[in-house]
Amino acid sequence: MDLIDFSEQVFEDIKADYAELASDLGIKDVHYVPLSALLGDNVVDRSAHTDWYKGETFIEKLESIQIEDDAEFSGFRLPVQYVNRPNLNFRGFCG
Repeated sequence: MDLIDFSEQVFEDIKADYAELASDLGIKDVHYVPLSALLGDNVVDRSAHTDWYKGETFIEKLESIQIEDDAEFSGFRLPVQYVNRPNLNFRGFCG
């Protein structure tokens, strides 16, 4: 969002394009959050740059998503909070 100056119209256009793609692929449960990881806009805390957005932050959305009853529960899941990459030879996921 920081690259497009937090434009609501550009966000809505991108959202519409992804909604069309999701529909074509048969994906029904899609959520959209205007965020910028550069400074954390709408990742954990609400952003003053997107006062037009009234939905949940990214973390709130992740914490509130209902998993379908037929989902596979046996696999390991790790909510990623941070990607640790001190050099190009290592990438660690922290959660």
